[in-house]
Amino acid sequence: MTSDYDPFLKFEQLRKQAEQLLQKRPDFTPIASSDMLEAIHELQIYYTELEIQNDELKRAQQEILKLQGEYEDLYEFAPCGYLTFNPQGLILKVNLTGTMLLGTNRGKILRRRFSNLIDSRYQNAYFQAIKEADKTGVKQKVELKLANEKGPIFWIRVDIQTDLAPGGDVIQRRMTLMDITERKIAETALKESEEQFREFFEDAPVAYQSLDNQGTIMAVNQTWLTIFGYLRADVIGKNFSEFLHPEWKGIFKEYCHRCQTQKGVHAAEFGMRTKDGSDILVAFQAKIVKDINGDFKQAHCILNDITAQRKAAEDKKQIEEQQWQSRKMESLGTLTGGIAHEFNNVLAIIIGNSEVALDDVPKWSPTIANIKEIMAASLRARDMVRQLLTFSRKNDPHKKPLDTKAVVRDALKLIRSSLPANIKIVETLATDVDPIVGNATQIHQLLINLCVNAVDAMQTEGDTMTIVLTNKVVHHKSSHGLYTLVPGQYVQLAVSDNGCGMDGKTLEKIFDPFFTTKAVDKGTGLGLAVVHGIVDWHSGVIVVESQPGQGTHFKILIPAYKGPVEPAPKTQTVLPTGSERILFVDDEPSILKLFKLRLEDLGYRVYATIDPVNAFQTFEADPDGFNLIITDMAMPNMTGDQLAAKILAIRPEMPVMLCTGYNEKVSRKTAQEMGISAFIIKPIDQICFAKCVRKVLDKVTKKAEEACSE
Repeated sequence: MTSDYDPFLKFEQLRKQAEQLLQKRPDFTPIASSDMLEAIHELQIYYTELEIQNDELKRAQQEILKLQGEYEDLYEFAPCGYLTFNPQGLILKVNLTGTMLLGTNRGKILRRRFSNLIDSRYQNAYFQAIKEADKTGVKQKVELKLANEKGPIFWIRVDIQTDLAPGGDVIQRRMTLMDITERKIAETALKESEEQFREFFEDAPVAYQSLDNQGTIMAVNQTWLTIFGYLRADVIGKNFSEFLHPEWKGIFKEYCHRCQTQKGVHAAEFGMRTKDGSDILVAFQAKIVKDINGDFKQAHCILNDITAQRKAAEDKKQIEEQQWQSRKMESLGTLTGGIAHEFNNVLAIIIGNSEVALDDVPKWSPTIANIKEIMAASLRARDMVRQLLTFSRKNDPHKKPLDTKAVVRDALKLIRSSLPANIKIVETLATDVDPIVGNATQIHQLLINLCVNAVDAMQTEGDTMTIVLTNKVVHHKSSHGLYTLVPGQYVQLAVSDNGCGMDGKTLEKIFDPFFTTKAVDKGTGLGLAVVHGIVDWHSGVIVVESQPGQGTHFKILIPAYKGPVEPAPKTQTVLPTGSERILFVDDEPSILKLFKLRLEDLGYRVYATIDPVNAFQTFEADPDGFNLIITDMAMPNMTGDQLAAKILAIRPEMPVMLCTGYNEKVSRKTAQEMGISAFIIKPIDQICFAKCVRKVLDKVTKKAEEACSE
């Protein structure tokens, strides 16, 4: 509407035009002026109403234009793309968001087919969705990958809606596009993560399983199947207890209850049985997973095969026990060695003077009985020191090939004569028993100690002790307490009784020195400790089996010897004598006096001195004036081995006897390497001493005769 518009002027123009038209009509009848004025008034009202309506129409038109503009903005910049297609599939309309999603502009996409923008691998899915939408008129959804992957957007979700005419013809198709690239990327990453997790799950270094609240297996990984040797089909749906060792089934039931009622990670150990029947030990850890309501969902479990680890720990413990036992024996041996020398010197004085007294006192004198008691006590004390040195391996007895059967038979003669009348002994000695390399006296001691131990355990009339000697072939390596038995040929000595037996705690201590279950006046606790030392020294193994009320079974295995065995020498009852000149050295005056007297009683000429320096000076002044040197080991100013070395440096063929109560520095072997003729452990009785002296002198005489005959 223009600003110079005048409705009344317009009205006057219309009135005049109307009047002219009316006057031209043949039926025109003039109207009175009063009626004319009324009609004009009505017309004015009518035109005013028209003007008002015209203004309303203009305002409505402006609103429509405004809404149209807003609609265009909403359409163009909507968060999703909109496309409209004609029935032939050509794009008729596309909004700005759609062009951006498709990575193009409107000019390039209009009147083109949308399928040209889709990756060829997804075009079949697109056309199938179009076909279904055209057929049903129902919106179809499909996810497509765009052909242009250079841009940031390459995955879209398409919603297709077909507008159909009443006859079913396609009017148009409308399509909505949504960017789903980020979701697809996330899904791909999730899938890759799941694949990585599955690979980790299957190939994890530990076995994994998940259980329901009844202990039924829901899932296992490949490691689980590999360890236990099953197929997945053999496991899933089975209760875990079916794969346990029978002794562990009840424990697992209690474990399940504890896991479901207590929080945290629950650890345990279970014995399991593999498909091939092998038993293994596993460390088991379980974590309970609950749903959003706090109810049990499943249990995640990790299993580690600790069979080898446990065996290694047990082997380590066994080695530590062996080392501890060795250190204990070594400590006691050190203590024993420390007192042995002085103690043996004292015993040598007591035994020697007792022997002299027995020779001097009249046979009818009651003092004879007292002297014999002194002798017996001294010999027991001497034997105790020797046993201490034996089990602590601080003595050095002589080894040689032995007729094992003969040695055992000789020991059994003594044992039979001393057994109580109520004890029955059954012996089985194989005829073809192999020899061993050892010491006959120690084998005697070993068998006597075992038999005494068996007798002490048997208190009932008619109890039986069984002794079996036989050959034994060991094919496989095995461990027995502190010992390891390696494959080879052995001689086996078994001593069994049907006495009171021992429990596990007692078995652990039976070889400990001074450990005994006997009364104070019934035993010293050295018997089995000595057996341990003798077996160890013979490179053997001792196996003990015992239960309370079922007796005890000892098995001694000593390596067999396949070489020849020398016959046992005949015993000599008469003391050998002589007239040679002997240089005797000992820093203990009582021993010096005693042994000088012994040697002179045997006919020898003796020069005795307590000073080793004086002894060497005497010898140096007249090297050919003596036939034999007898010297103590531990002496001040000069030890026995030092004196022997100085003497042998002057006269290498000079026979030297080295006597010692105990000395760790010089052994029988080192003494022989030095050129010493004999090595004597004090105390020594008169008979053994006399034989040893004569043997050394006769050996020198024989060499001299052989030299002259040449």
